Order: sequence, then structure tokens, then C-alpha cells
Amino acid sequence: MPGPGEKAAPSRFKGDYDMVRPFIRKYNRLCAAYNLVDPLEKCERLTDYCSRSVRLFIESLPSYQNGNWLALERDVLKYYDADLDETRYIPDQLAELADEWKEIKIPDLATWKTYQREFLTKAGWLRARNKVTDEMEAGYFWQGIHRKFRQDIEIRLFATNPNLTPKKAYPIEMVSRIAEGLLERNRFEYSLMGVNTERPEWYTQTESDSDDSSDEERRRKAKKRRDRRTLSKTPRKVDSDSDIDYKKKSKTPKSRWHGLRPKSRKDTEPQDEVEELITQMSRMEVSDPSYAVVYYKAAKLDPLVVDIVRPPAVSQTVQQVKSTPVRPSRVSFSDQVQTSYSPPRPPTPPNPRPPSLSGGNATPMLCYGCGEYGHGLRTCSRINELMRNGVLIRDGNGRMALKDGSRIPREFNETIVDAL
Repeated sequence: MPGPGEKAAPSRFKGDYDMVRPFIRKYNRLCAAYNLVDPLEKCERLTDYCSRSVRLFIESLPSYQNGNWLALERDVLKYYDADLDETRYIPDQLAELADEWKEIKIPDLATWKTYQREFLTKAGWLRARNKVTDEMEAGYFWQGIHRKFRQDIEIRLFATNPNLTPKKAYPIEMVSRIAEGLLERNRFEYSLMGVNTERPEWYTQTESDSDDSSDEERRRKAKKRRDRRTLSKTPRKVDSDSDIDYKKKSKTPKSRWHGLRPKSRKDTEPQDEVEELITQMSRMEVSDPSYAVVYYKAAKLDPLVVDIVRPPAVSQTVQQVKSTPVRPSRVSFSDQVQTSYSPPRPPTPPNPRPPSLSGGNATPMLCYGCGEYGHGLRTCSRINELMRNGVLIRDGNGRMALKDGSRIPREFNETIVDAL
């Protein structure tokens, strides 16, 4: 007996269901060629051509331990599911193959023979086991041909066979003979020099092109064409005149600007910086000298900050005004008389400010997500609900954005909830 891996030895069996029956068949032929008839020795020699996992399983079987070769052969075929290889196809798979191929154009004889091979592989197996009849096989074969090519074949069929009836499926042999005649490679015009400007596709097709046109690619293109045709047949909803007028009126300038303006990353960067500055001011005292600098930066980026955050301390502003020397302006005599007799103006009431975010005895902060007091943007229940519903998201930089990642268009003093 040849050793494992030698030329005459069978391939190493690794437990594949589609290889177990050929493996046992070749092993029996090898035993007959080397006059190995002892059942015990046949059982022991079998494990030499198996992988480790298969060998451990076979050695644990009672038929192997007892040296019963016929029982061991049945056990190996049983436990490694040799019957699964016998159940390869079902009639529904033949219908799916015909549905895929009817979307593929057949321009040359090579494509036609590819269709024949794929169809007969499944149809021949099903017919041999009486899963389909000859009438069903011929019907599926005809349905798998492209519609335009099928019309050309049908014209030739009735021209050569006037007594042919369309009540039954056309025989496969007759259809194949006419198709091969229509796709003849040795047509006389292909031999003409300097006259024929068109070449058959198989003539201009290179080796790389033929490799690219695999079965998967053809099926992918066929599926794309089938989906496109299905979408074109879908009835579209026709809007009435009133609906069209309402849609035109409801399209505000802001929505048009939002649809036309290109979305870029630079538009969303200031919003993030404003959030960081507001967070920084919430940890600072109003009397802190650097508070005014941070306040100025935030107000310059987003004017809405003025209505949310408390401004710098007034004492600092007054002190700064006092320290700055004021140049006396020249006033005419008439102006002095007019000024001296003008009635006194009532004192200007202080500009009320919303609660600030600073610590101490300050009132709660104002959320510029919903416009309510007492919480920030990250703890806002309305913003979190919009994020759960998929209306808002946080982009890769942690900024609030629409569900498609674009910036939220907001007007002056407008909250995020009102901007939606």
C-alpha cells in the first residue's frame, strides 16, 4: 500500500461530506489493486489517509475496534453525511437560475454555452431523480433565454417547423440548434477585409475581459437591470395643484439656503468652540479678570451667548472708565445754554440679564437647546429625546448635528429646538 501523500495514495480525507463517497470508492480500488482482503487490516490502513480529527473519530467506532470493514464503511458514509451530497438541487433553484439568466443578453456562442452548462448541471440532476419532468425542464430552459434573443429563436422555430404548437414547451435540442445557428462564429462577413467595420464581441474580447465577465458579475448586472425595471414600473404619486402650491409657499428662504449651501466641517467648528467657552465661564467667577476675555470670544462667535451668560462685573468696567482720561470737548455757548435748561432725564433702568452660569449664589444656567433654565445642553431632556428619535446626532467631534451629519441652521437668538 502506498504511504500517505504518495502519487497512488488517495487524497487525505478531512471530513467533507462531498468527498467521503469518492474517498471510500478510491480506497476500495486501492485495496483491490494491492490484494488487501483482510477486514482488520483494511480498517487499520484506512486511518493512514485521514486527518487527525477523522482518525480519532473512526478509532472510537465499535466497527473499527471489532475489525468489521463493511460496518465501518457504512458508519463512515453515515456519520459524514454522504447523503447530503446526493441532495444537491431542488426545482425552485432551477426556476431561480432561469430568472437570473433571462436578464442577461447572449451576444455570442460562448455565453450561450455557459448558460447551457449551468442549466443542464441542475436540470440533469433533477431529471435523473424524477424531480422535474421533460416538459418542465424545457419550459425553464426557454424562460431562461433573454427576451429579444427568444423572439429571434421563435421566428426561426416556426419558419423551419410550421406544425409546431406553442401549447407545449419547445424541445431543448431544437432550441439549441437554432440558437447555435444564429450565433455562428464562422459567418462569411467576418472573413471580409476592409469592408466589415463591426466585429463580433468574441473577436475583440481579450483574455482579461473574459476573466472579468464571471458568473457573479453577470448575475449582479442582471439583478441591477431587474431592480431598475421594477422601480420604473412602480406608480408615482401625482400631487394635486393645491399640494404643489402649498409646497412652493412652505419653502422658506432659510430652507432653500440650507439646501443650497454646501455642508463643510468649518461651519460646525464655531459651535463646538462656543460650547467649550460657555463651559469654561461656568467654572469662573464674574470678578475674574480673564472672564471678560472669554466672554468677548464667545459673544463674537455666537451673539446668542449675550442672552445666556452673565456679562463681566460692572465695577471693573466703571473702574476702567475712570482710569481712562477723558479729553474735554469744545462746546459752543448756545449748546451750553440749551444743555443747562434741558429737563433732567430719568435714570436708565438696568438691562435685565438672564441667569448666568457662574457659581456662588447665581441662578441656574439657560439651555440654548430648548430655551429653559436649570440645565445644560448635555442634560436637556428634549434634546436627548430628539437624539433617541434619530432627529439629531452628535458627529465625530461631539457637536450637535442633523441626522445626516449637517450643521443645524439657526437664526439669531434661536434655540436648537426652534430651529428644527
